Amino acid sequence: MSDSPDKPINDRLSSLTPEQRALFEMLRKKKAAPKLDLKPPPVHRRAPAEHWPLSFDQERLWFLYAMDPRDTAYNIDTVTRLAGRLDVGALRQAYLEIARRHEIWRTRFPTVDGWPVQVIHEEVELDLGFADLLGLPEERRLPEAHRLLVEHARHPFVLEEGNLVRASMVRLAEEEHYFVLTVHHIVTDWVTFQIFWGELITLYEAFSGGRPSPLPELPVQYADFSVWQREWMQGEILETYRRYWTEKLAGAPLALDLPTDRPRPTVQSRTGDRARIFFDAARANGLKALARREGVTLFMTMLAIYQAVLSRHSGQDIVLVGTANANRNRPEIEPLLGFFLTQLVFCTDLGGDPTLRELLQRVREVALGAYKHQEMPFSKLVEALQPERDLSRHPVVQVILLVLDGHFGKFHSPGLDISAVDIHDETARYEQMIGVWDAPDSIYGWWEFQDVLFDPSTIARQLDSFHLLADALLENPDRRLSEVPVMTAEARHQALVAWNAAGALPVARGTLHGLVAARAAAAPDEIALVHRGKTLTRAGLAARSAAIARALRAAGVGPEARVAV
Repeated sequence: MSDSPDKPINDRLSSLTPEQRALFEMLRKKKAAPKLDLKPPPVHRRAPAEHWPLSFDQERLWFLYAMDPRDTAYNIDTVTRLAGRLDVGALRQAYLEIARRHEIWRTRFPTVDGWPVQVIHEEVELDLGFADLLGLPEERRLPEAHRLLVEHARHPFVLEEGNLVRASMVRLAEEEHYFVLTVHHIVTDWVTFQIFWGELITLYEAFSGGRPSPLPELPVQYADFSVWQREWMQGEILETYRRYWTEKLAGAPLALDLPTDRPRPTVQSRTGDRARIFFDAARANGLKALARREGVTLFMTMLAIYQAVLSRHSGQDIVLVGTANANRNRPEIEPLLGFFLTQLVFCTDLGGDPTLRELLQRVREVALGAYKHQEMPFSKLVEALQPERDLSRHPVVQVILLVLDGHFGKFHSPGLDISAVDIHDETARYEQMIGVWDAPDSIYGWWEFQDVLFDPSTIARQLDSFHLLADALLENPDRRLSEVPVMTAEARHQALVAWNAAGALPVARGTLHGLVAARAAAAPDEIALVHRGKTLTRAGLAARSAAIARALRAAGVGPEARVAV
């Protein structure tokens, strides 16, 4: 008979066993404990200091730099075409004003007591270079401009000395210039470039008209963020994030084993190539409409397709893909230049042959959980997971997916036509990185890859798989993954018909070991093996093989037994 709900609480407690009472007390304390607030607190301006700590992800980049100071893979460059009558003096003034406003662009990174720190220069030491190509024949100007741009991007920075921003103007015609900007990643990210261009145009328009800067002074600086991040992301806050991510990634393979066209080098090479991605209006608008119907974003849709491609080509059911998380989680830091970006990891289980619709919902659940815990710095995640040290690949995440707003970063100025110039610097920071723009009537971008690992033909086959899965999703989202073709009709015809047009080759009769014995009897002195300067004849090989067979029989190994060779 159960206790009456009106029975006094003390009487009901006294009837509990010691184990029940201990559980009750634990639950009561847990309920009474204040809920941990994961909302980031405000960032405040700090008093001036001789040096400042690096942010967590800056520190990760610094150690990568320390391993190879000549590596230019983390030189981030943009090229912008300015068409129209340009006031170069006003543009230079605007550029220098931005460096004055943002301390991070006049910061160097020496070591103090063996540890990297930020030291801020009071004076602006940057300059705007100028290359005038009007003296060259018109047909040589564009090739020369491209040569200068690649040279600009490949020159390494010295973090200890600073001056981590290089900008130059290249004049191709009286009213056509290229603005070339190369910045080390430790002081920039993709949002920084948008902020930079917004401020540059605002300042240029003011200075070219003889007016002062209309921009307000910044409330905080990047160094304030670095201190704030280290003060906030510690203790119980850090432990909460650490617990979520270690549980979420428990048992997941931290290395994506895609088959490569060449052996993986012992130290990662970052030379790269890329393939173009383009979805026309019908396919792009279809994917966007499907995403809305399924309650997912376009990013989640592209992520589901990409993870399905990677699962097919790697043979792994659980696939990890990273993305760049802006990590600007406070309004005070939204207008700042600097390296706020961190990596966010999406770990999806594709096992059990789900339908494409089911896969979308799995990815949605994974993504929502990741976004809820996105403040975890990637360097702290790596520290928590402690993956096996491997210089041949990035820890945890080897492939990246970016889906960017096609409207983002569109700038206009009276009298100037401003447009991005697509220049590939022949680097690839990850084994693969897909970056696409969500434009009004298309989806376009690039599939970047490390060419020391993959041939263009291999990436082309993966891109074919990407398109096949996207089309299958549009045609029937209730198809299972296993029902989607693994290759296009053209590729299938080539594999099954074109490559076999020569007809069947003659087949030798007999068993394999019998053929070896017959060859050894016919030519006993012929060389069969050469290894480290030593040779073995066919007769010698047959004798050694027979000895091994006798030993196996003596050990009880019989027909149908599997023996490692």
